[in-house]
Amino acid sequence: MNVDVSPDGATLVFDLLGDLYTLPVGGGEAVLLRGGVSFDTHPRFSPDGTRVLFTSDQSGCQNLWTVGADGTGAAQLTNEPYRFVSHGAWSPDGATVAAVKWFTSTRSIPAGEVWLFPASGADAGAGTRLAGRATDSDQVGPEEPVFTPDGASVLFSENVLDGLTYEYSKNPHAGIYAIKRVPAAGGAPETLVQLSGGACRPVVSHDGSRVAFVRRALFGSTLMLLDVATRALAEYRLPSGLSTDQQVSSAPHGTYPGFAFSPDDQLLYIWAHGKLWRVVVATGAMTEIPFSASVRLNLAETVRAKYDASTGEAFTARVLRTPALSAGLDTLVVSAAGWLWAAEVAGGNVSSAAAVRVTPQSSVFEFAPALSLDGTQLVYTTWSDEAFGAVVVRDVASGTEQRMGLPRGRYADPSFSHDGRWIVYTRLGGDSQSGSTDALNPGIYAAPVDESAAPVLVSSGTTGVFAADDAAVLVFRASSVVSIPLAALEKGAAVSTTIATGAYTTEMALSADGRFLIFAEFYELYAVDVALQTLPVVASSRPGSTPPGLVRLSRSGGEFVRFVQGTTQAAFMLGAALHLVDVAAALAACGPGSDDSNDFGLACVEAFTRVVEVEAKVPTRVAELQDHVVVFDNAKLLPMRGDIAEVIEGGRIVVAGDRIVALGPRESVAIPPGATVVDVGGGVVMPGFIDSHAHWSGGSRYFVQQNWEFVANMAFGVTTMHNPSASTVNVFSDAELVRSGRKLGSRLLSTGTIIYGADGTARCEINSDADAVAALTRLRSFGAFSAKSYQLPCRSSRQRLLAAARALGMSVVPEGGMNYWWDLTMLVDGHTTVEHNIPVTRLYDDVVTLFAFSGTAYSPTLVVAFGATSGEHYWYQNTNVWENERLLRYVPQLGIYSRSLRPPIHADDRDYDHVVVSESVARLAAAGVDTGLGAHGQQHGIAFHWEMWMFAQGGMSPMECLASATVRAARALGLDGQLGQLAPGLVADLVVYAPEHDPTSDIRNSEHVRFVVKDGVVYDAATMDEVLPNAAPRPPLPPLNIPVVGVDF
Repeated sequence: MNVDVSPDGATLVFDLLGDLYTLPVGGGEAVLLRGGVSFDTHPRFSPDGTRVLFTSDQSGCQNLWTVGADGTGAAQLTNEPYRFVSHGAWSPDGATVAAVKWFTSTRSIPAGEVWLFPASGADAGAGTRLAGRATDSDQVGPEEPVFTPDGASVLFSENVLDGLTYEYSKNPHAGIYAIKRVPAAGGAPETLVQLSGGACRPVVSHDGSRVAFVRRALFGSTLMLLDVATRALAEYRLPSGLSTDQQVSSAPHGTYPGFAFSPDDQLLYIWAHGKLWRVVVATGAMTEIPFSASVRLNLAETVRAKYDASTGEAFTARVLRTPALSAGLDTLVVSAAGWLWAAEVAGGNVSSAAAVRVTPQSSVFEFAPALSLDGTQLVYTTWSDEAFGAVVVRDVASGTEQRMGLPRGRYADPSFSHDGRWIVYTRLGGDSQSGSTDALNPGIYAAPVDESAAPVLVSSGTTGVFAADDAAVLVFRASSVVSIPLAALEKGAAVSTTIATGAYTTEMALSADGRFLIFAEFYELYAVDVALQTLPVVASSRPGSTPPGLVRLSRSGGEFVRFVQGTTQAAFMLGAALHLVDVAAALAACGPGSDDSNDFGLACVEAFTRVVEVEAKVPTRVAELQDHVVVFDNAKLLPMRGDIAEVIEGGRIVVAGDRIVALGPRESVAIPPGATVVDVGGGVVMPGFIDSHAHWSGGSRYFVQQNWEFVANMAFGVTTMHNPSASTVNVFSDAELVRSGRKLGSRLLSTGTIIYGADGTARCEINSDADAVAALTRLRSFGAFSAKSYQLPCRSSRQRLLAAARALGMSVVPEGGMNYWWDLTMLVDGHTTVEHNIPVTRLYDDVVTLFAFSGTAYSPTLVVAFGATSGEHYWYQNTNVWENERLLRYVPQLGIYSRSLRPPIHADDRDYDHVVVSESVARLAAAGVDTGLGAHGQQHGIAFHWEMWMFAQGGMSPMECLASATVRAARALGLDGQLGQLAPGLVADLVVYAPEHDPTSDIRNSEHVRFVVKDGVVYDAATMDEVLPNAAPRPPLPPLNIPVVGVDF
C-alpha cells in the first residue's frame, strides 16, 4: 500500500487492490476515493491539497491521472500507448510532475527513465526526459523520483549493481540500489547515497534537510534517515521492522511502497507487514494506525479451457513441416511426427487431402523433403541418435534410395538445382540435445547428386536454394537474402549481392528468378515485387518503412514459407493447413491499390489463395495395449479425489490399456483373468506428476530420437509437462513425436511461442480484437490449448486476449514479470493462472482473499523466485547434487558438476527468502487456490522435487505438496477428468514407490520413484527400461558426456 498525507496533515490517501481510499490520520473507516475496473495506485496529494496524482490503467495502458481530493473530476495527464508510466511526484509549485517512463528492449525487463510532464495535462503527449538510460538496450534505469522542496532537484533511486543488464538473485547486501540527485533543469546526476544494503525509495522532508529511504539490513529491511547537509546517516531499528524491500527484483511497482513525512516533518506515515504505521522521526517509535476498508471488486469469470490430453490410438498431426510441392502443384510432401507423408492436392476445389507415408521404415526420423523440378526425385534428411544425420535422394517412381556419402553430422533443408544434378543443403553444428561430436564446419554446401565432386562450402546462413539459372545460390538468413555465384566460389572469391534485409524479419523466401520476395515479420507473411524496389529491399511492414506494393499473405500467421520450384506460387503451413498463393497474380492485382497499413490488401490476396487441410493420421502405442492389463496390488493408494487426504491402505488398482478401470481396497476389486500382478508391498501408488511450468530445449530443424530432458523428468515421476514458452512449431513437433510413441518422455503440452510485449522479432502486438484472435488462432492451429501473455505492457491488450480465448475455448497463462500491480490485474481480469510468484514475498489478507475469489490458479516456480533468492541455489548448497546417480544417468554431467560442486550462491539459510514466498503459497492453497508445481526446467528431473520440498518449507503437509504435484496442477490447466487423480476412466499415468520411500511420511522421499507409468506402460524409473507390457531396455541417448576409458578414480 502506497500512502501519502494531505498538506494540512489531517488525511491519509492510500491504495488497496487497485482502488484509492482516504483515511483520517488517526485511523478509522477508510472512504473510497476512486474505485471501478481500472487499477489505480500510488496516490500523491498536490501541494495545495486539492487534487491527487495517481497511476491508472483506465485508458488501457498505465498512465498518470489526477482526481479531485473529493473524488470528482478525474483527468488523464499522460497518454502513453506503449511505454507505461508510473510513480508520479508533484513539483513544489504543482506545475510539473516527475514520473517514470518504462522502456523495454528485446528483453522484457523494463528500464526506467525519469521524465517531466506538465501537470495541467494540456498536452498529454508532452514530456521531457530528465534522467535516462545509458543506451536503448539497458535493462536498468532511474526509478522512484521525488522533487526537493525548493524544486531545484529531483531525487531518484537506481539499480547500480547490475550495470546495463538485469540479473536475477542478486546479493542485496552488496548494495543494489543507490539514491541519486539531478538538477530539475537538466544535467548530470550525482550519487547522494550508496552503501551496503542499498538505498531506495527516497522521501524528502518538507524543509529539505533530511531524506528518508529504505535499506536492506541483514535479513530484513530498515528505515534510514540522511542528513542532507552533513551526509550523516541514522538507522531506525523499528520495533516491527519493515517488510522486505524489492531491490532484488525488477520492481516497476516500486522497491518499497511510497510513504511520506507529515507536514511538520515530525512523523512518517508508512506501510509495513500489511498495516499502516506512524513513525516518530525523533525516536523511531512506531504506532499502528488502525483502519478498515470495504473493498468491492468486479471480478471477471476465469478463463479455463478443458483439454483432452489423452494419447488415443491415433491422432491427426497438427504440425506439418517444410511443404514440398511438385511444379504442377498436384503432389505435396511434408514431414510430420518424424516421417515423410505425401498427399494429392491437385484441383482448385480440393479443400482436404489424406496423406500417406512415403517410406515404410521407422528406424530413423525423416525431415525436410524437397522435390526436383521434374518431380522424379525426392531429397530429404534423416536423423538417428547412433548414426547421426544423412541426406537421402529417393527415386519417386521406384522408391530406391541413395544415402549421400557426407561426413557424419547434422543436416537440414536440402533442395535440388533446377536441372536436378546438384543439391544444396545445410550442415549444422552441435547442440544441447545431440552433443558436440561431429559438429565441425557448419554452413551451406552444394554437392553434385552423383557425388562426382566434393561438396563446396557456399556460405554461412540458415538455408539455401538455387537461382533460376543454377549459377548462383540464394542464401537465406533470418534478416537477409543474398545471392552467391558459384563461379566465384570455384575461384575462391567471396562475392555476394544482398537482395533484401529486414530488422524484424524471421524468415524470407525469394522466387528462383529473383522477382518476388516473401518475408515473415511479427508472425505474418508479406510479399513484394522486387522489380519495383531499389536493392537491397528493406523488408518491413512498419508504417513509414514499407516497400511499394507490399501485400499481406497471411491472416493468422504461417510457417515454412517457400516458393514452389519453377513457379511464382508460394506455399506455407498453418498447422495442418497448406496455403498456396499465386504471388505474381496477387501482387499485380492487390499491390498497387493497397494502402491499408494493417492488412495490406489481405482480403484481395485471399482470392488468389487456396487452402488445403492435410490429414496425416499418426498411430500410437495405445492401440497395442488393448490386451494389456496390469494390477498394482497391496498398495497404499493416494487417489487425490475430493478430499486430498484420502488414503486407501491395502489397496489395489487395475489398469487396462491406457486407462484406470478399477481401484479400491483389495477385497473389493477383483483381479481380471490374464492380468499381470505387481505386488508393491505396501508402497504408495499415486497419480503421475504434472509439471505445470516446465521448459526444455527440444529440437529445431531436426529432432533427436531420445531427448535426455524428457527422459530425466519421466525418471523422476513427471508424466506430464506444460511448457508456457517455447517455439510453436518445434515444441508441438516434439509433442507429436512423444505422443506417437517414437520418442520416450513425459506428455508434452505447451502454449507455443509467447505473446510477447517487448521489442525484437518475437514481439506480438495486440492492438485490436482481430490481433488477439489471429494470435490465438495461430497457436491453436499447431496444437496449443493455452497461450502465454508475456508482459504485454497494456492491460487492454491482455483483456483482448482473454476475450479471444473465451471465444476460441483456450486458456491464458500470463507472466507479470515481477510487476506486482500487473499480477493483481491478472487476478481481477480472469486469467487461468499466474505464472511465477507474485514478487512481494509475503502476501497478506487482501491479496490472499482476492486470489481465492478470483478462481485463478498459481504456479509460483520457487526455483526461480521473484523478489527473493531463487530457491534452486538452496539445494545446490545443501545437497550433494553431483552424487545423484539417477540424475547423472540422464543429464549431461558438465551442467551438474559446474553448478553443484561450486555453487554460484552460498548464503545463510535466513537469506533464502524463497521460504517466505512458500509460506504465502501455503496460505493461498489453504484458501482454496490451486497451486501447481513448476520446475522451470532448472535441473531436469530433480528440480521438480526441489519445488515440492520448498512447498513443504512453507508449511504444506506432504499430502498437500503431493496434491500440488497432481490434482491441483491438473485443475489449474483444465486437465482434471483426465489426469492428476486415480479414478476409473482416467488416463493411467502413475507413480509407484517402494514402502521404504513413502512420500507421505517424508516428502524428501518423493524423488525415489520405483516405477513410473505413462499411458499404461510401466517403466523402471531408475533405468527407464520398459517393464510392461514388453520387457525392453531404454533406447540409447545421443552421446552427451565424455566417454570414460580405463579405471575410474
